[in-house]
Amino acid sequence: MIKEANKINLSFPELSILSKVHKNAEDWVEKAQIAIKTRISLCELDALVRSGVNMPIDFADVLAKLQSRYEQACEWISTLRDIIPCPSEHVSRSALELDPLIRDEWFERMMDALMASEDEVRVSNILELSSQGLRLTVEVDLLGLLQVAIDARNWSMKSKRWIPTLSGDHWKRGKFEDIEEHLKQADIIRDKRKAMTGRKSWWNLYYEQELEGILNAAEQWLNTVSRYAFNKAYFVFYLSVLHAAGNYF
Repeated sequence: MIKEANKINLSFPELSILSKVHKNAEDWVEKAQIAIKTRISLCELDALVRSGVNMPIDFADVLAKLQSRYEQACEWISTLRDIIPCPSEHVSRSALELDPLIRDEWFERMMDALMASEDEVRVSNILELSSQGLRLTVEVDLLGLLQVAIDARNWSMKSKRWIPTLSGDHWKRGKFEDIEEHLKQADIIRDKRKAMTGRKSWWNLYYEQELEGILNAAEQWLNTVSRYAFNKAYFVFYLSVLHAAGNYF
């Protein structure tokens, strides 16, 4: 109909309005098809669903698919809130409006829950929820935040084996370069947290200070041994010079 109207060399308001509606509908359908075929963010999906509901043209089938994905993501967030309560009770189902402070406080709660060794069932539920989140057809930023917390937990669990007072019979003497590289990984996890929350560029992971203490003690020992080896080598060299001089004279 619009094509036929465009053949008429006349301009009238109704055609302009209809053309705009048609263009908006085409754009929405194109974005919706991309959203169905790929994995877009929950924020993008939320905006797409809202605009689809208000569209004057009936796209019920496509909209239903988008709404289904949106509901699955919101249900995942709801389960996360059941296991690890959000610091703010006044938050929408999608939690898209969370400010950095609340998001960072929630991360702290995630860490505390994951490091609570006495509550193995809860930890297991959190890890299972993370696996479920990876199967979602939508990118949920709270899943990314939870995965950073899990990365931090895994880092700390690996650290324990190098700390005698924490690992007990499972203690393993670590190589200097392995511990040094492991501590560098902590910086990467810190950067991820900052990127997700915009806060706290520095924070010590569980057992990080203990590992740094072991590394510092090793460095001090190496420095002491190096000085001793140098002094001993110099003393042996000095005696050999005196001995040679005595034989010469």
